Amino acid sequence: GGERVKISSSSLENACLTPDGKIAYVKSNKLYAMNIDGTGVTELLPSVESGAVAFSPDGAFVIYEKAKNGVSDLWALASNGSGEKIRVTNGNIGQLVTGKVAWGR
Repeated sequence: GGERVKISSSSLENACLTPDGKIAYVKSNKLYAMNIDGTGVTELLPSVESGAVAFSPDGAFVIYEKAKNGVSDLWALASNGSGEKIRVTNGNIGQLVTGKVAWGR
């Protein structure tokens, strides 16, 4: 239980918890993270084509959907935004994606 606290003045698209306890969300096609109390907003990725994002269990990577030349694929990147983007799928996954992605174990 507890009292509800508003942490953002705008809608947070597909918000999820990161493994380190922050809230990750998409806003204006960018991926952000913030502390659980709404402070410390940090841009993680400057361009996310979809609100479908998920963090690896250890928090090292983020996976997201991105369309290029009309073809949707899943991509992974270090969660701090460094390094190269890794294409995880090869082909149009558009009909398979439901707006949610998740890591398996």
